Amino acid sequence: MMEKLWSETEEGIILCVWGGSGTTVIRWLQSRRPISVGIRPGTVFSTTMSASGRVFLTYLPEARTRRVVEEEIREQGTDGNPLAVRSVGDLEPIIEETRRHRMARVEGHSIEYVSALAAPVFDYRGEVVLSLALFGFKSDFVVSWDGRNARLVDRTTAGISARVGYVG
Repeated sequence: MMEKLWSETEEGIILCVWGGSGTTVIRWLQSRRPISVGIRPGTVFSTTMSASGRVFLTYLPEARTRRVVEEEIREQGTDGNPLAVRSVGDLEPIIEETRRHRMARVEGHSIEYVSALAAPVFDYRGEVVLSLALFGFKSDFVVSWDGRNARLVDRTTAGISARVGYVG
């Protein structure tokens, strides 16, 4: 299903799990456009600044994400990025937006010129097990909630969820 999504776009695709260090890449398909990002299996993304991480932040129990989030907030407090999350209170609107749209988006948060949309994959118990993201150049990657990219990501994650037994 990832390959089908990839064939329908020119964008990159990232599949992540929640690992011991947080949002961890397990599969990556390079964009067919000349966008260079250093991603490979095992790369750990920011939980608060990446679309993939925000999916886990929203759908995993807070107790599972707390340590990673608190560490990120401490580190981001000194990096000068105006988009950085500075407190746990800053997460509430992010979580609410992600839950409302059942998808997360970022526009140049972690990597200045890259935007992404990510959605959860749920298992047969209704628990998030994966996050699938589509990413591209911020200048022309459409992150609107009702745009083509969002519809494609939603369709793909719904299909993968159904294959692993999700019926919700």
